[in-house]
Amino acid sequence: DKTCAEVFSDLPDSINTPEINIHFDEQGDQFKAMDKLAENVNFEGANIITIDGVRVDYPNGWGLVRPSNTTPCLVLRFEADNQKTLEEIQIKFRTWLGNNDISTKDF
Repeated sequence: DKTCAEVFSDLPDSINTPEINIHFDEQGDQFKAMDKLAENVNFEGANIITIDGVRVDYPNGWGLVRPSNTTPCLVLRFEADNQKTLEEIQIKFRTWLGNNDISTKDF
C-alpha cells in the first residue's frame, strides 16, 4: 500500500495558469463572442471539444475558453507538460482570439 504522498508523487507534473478573464462591457456580450469563436475554430493537430465553450486538446497540453454565466467575461485556462508548450498553446489562442476581434490585453 502507498501513502497519499506516494500516490500523488507518481502523478505527472504539469504547469497551469490561473483563471484568465477577458472582460466585456455588457452582460451577454461574452455569449456573442463565444458564438463567433465557436464558428471559427481551427487548431491544426488538436482534438476540439465544443461543449460549454471551446477546449483544444493537444498531446502535451490544452487550452479552454468558455463564457461566464455570471459576469460579462470569457474565462480561459491553460495546462501543459512544460512551460514552452504552455506558452505555445497560449500564443495559438491569442492569435485565434485576435483574429476574431477579441482583445488579448488581459493575458
